[in-house]
Amino acid sequence: MNNKKYKWRIAIVAVISVALVPAINLVFKINAPIAFFGAEWTAGEALGYIGSLLEAAATIYVVKLGIDLGKEAGKEERRLAAKPFLTSNCVSKNEYIGPEENLVYITITADSADRFITCGRDVPYGYPYGPNERVNIMENLALKRDYHIIEYKIENVGAGNAIAVDMKINGETPLRRFAISKDTKRTFVFIVSANMFNEKNEYLLDIDFMYQDIVSIAHYQQHETIRFFMIDDTDTFMHSDSEHLLSDPEEIK
Repeated sequence: MNNKKYKWRIAIVAVISVALVPAINLVFKINAPIAFFGAEWTAGEALGYIGSLLEAAATIYVVKLGIDLGKEAGKEERRLAAKPFLTSNCVSKNEYIGPEENLVYITITADSADRFITCGRDVPYGYPYGPNERVNIMENLALKRDYHIIEYKIENVGAGNAIAVDMKINGETPLRRFAISKDTKRTFVFIVSANMFNEKNEYLLDIDFMYQDIVSIAHYQQHETIRFFMIDDTDTFMHSDSEHLLSDPEEIK
């Protein structure tokens, strides 16, 4: 609702109403040069007539304003009733890695020329083991040395479903659009190759979500940055708590 627009309209009506009284009083003090234009009403009758017109106009305006406010309130109620709200949680994955249902693997690695972000439900690109093999991460020193693995979960704790969800990873969109129903979770496993870390032994992972609500009234976005780092003098990769937790949903105009 554009409150400024309505304030200006009310102010204009108020100014006109106040200005009419001295204006009519002034007009009735002037003698008409031609008898045809001579007043047959008194100033009080003229003010009463104009006041009735203003009262009718004000009533119509108030009714219209009430209808507009009702529409706006209804729209806001529908928006809030359908608004999704994503939260996230990430932890180091220290158990087994291998084919699992309801998991999406996202591998972030690089060669001498390019960087790659790949994803899928099968064994990810660059994974050094067989397609049906499950490996204990804590017992495999090569895996711990060459990759850092976290489990990343998002949950929709909002009032409605999130649809047409785009998940951007460092500006890229390796996943197809998906939906997250109210009170449900989705789990991703990030596998970050050691060659992605910079000279400070750290790697920043930017995650952006953009989605719609179920009634397609509004579009939202949320952002999070996760920092990976390597402990000095060890081969163990760790990840810190998010430097910027997943932000609250921001409506995209």
